[in-house]
Amino acid sequence: MTYYKNKIVIFGGHGGIDYQRTAFNDLYELDLDSFEWTKPKTKGTPPEPRGGHLATLLAQNDKLLILGGWNFVLQFSNVFIYDFKTETWTDPEVNHEIAKWNMGGILAPSIPSWKYFIFGGSSGNFF
Repeated sequence: MTYYKNKIVIFGGHGGIDYQRTAFNDLYELDLDSFEWTKPKTKGTPPEPRGGHLATLLAQNDKLLILGGWNFVLQFSNVFIYDFKTETWTDPEVNHEIAKWNMGGILAPSIPSWKYFIFGGSSGNFF
């Protein structure tokens, strides 16, 4: 979940009816003024369905960064970026060296550029 311009933005996650194990890759926005949900009609190729990923707002660029996560088959180390202005997904072809999920993170200003600090998380075999 990420906060962006008086909206709560949610990407992906896990769920299903009757304990069905399904991973999602859809994007929804909750307008905090009207309390109405919308699903943007995005362009580009979104990330594969996943949960346990990090979602961070790149506020200076009106973009959402998605890092890592897992579904019930794969673990991810890749990064995707969603541009709120153009409603477009892009794959910058950047990967973390280790697939991780269920971690915490923070984007912090640093010199000469911003840094993304990742804390904890899980990696390795599911079994």
